Amino acid sequence: MKRIALLMMAVIVLASPCALMAQRGGGRGGRSGAGGGQTTAPGTDTTVSGLEEAAAEQATEAQRAQYQAAAKNTDAAKKLAEKLSQGAAKTAASPNYAGQAAELKVALEKVRSADAEFLQSFSKAQASGLKSLIKKLRKADDDVEAQGKTVSRELESAKVNEQKVSEAADRLTHALANLGSQQKALGTEMGM
Repeated sequence: MKRIALLMMAVIVLASPCALMAQRGGGRGGRSGAGGGQTTAPGTDTTVSGLEEAAAEQATEAQRAQYQAAAKNTDAAKKLAEKLSQGAAKTAASPNYAGQAAELKVALEKVRSADAEFLQSFSKAQASGLKSLIKKLRKADDDVEAQGKTVSRELESAKVNEQKVSEAADRLTHALANLGSQQKALGTEMGM
């Protein structure tokens, strides 16, 4: 939404020759002010450069598809972690932990792979302009990896402790929710 508002404002500024002439000394070609100097290079309009920067950060169609796949994979892995967390806490009989561990491991690999593919598709301008959001996404992705390893260790131990599995799966669920939030923030900034 911020990008659309910025684009609309830029169109209004560019469409108004009076505003542009006022920036150049009222159309007389002269400079006003005591020093008469300019703070920007001649012919540079900060609104236009901001608009160009915003446009450079917008997602391509391929990135939109990658983003959707990453978000879908994150959501699917989160549902598996929630199921595992709830199932481990409620189950009295020994569930198929090996099967659940394998299923979760595949889901987490898909999440990390989709995120990596999405981030690798960024242009230099996107990577530069979205640096702080990319950093947050990578940190959230690392947390998902760490929590996923903890869950796997608990599930693969010789004697599975349902309480520890439930707690680890709950932390993984929170890590995946945070990753989803970071994906959404990055996608929003890219106009998705």
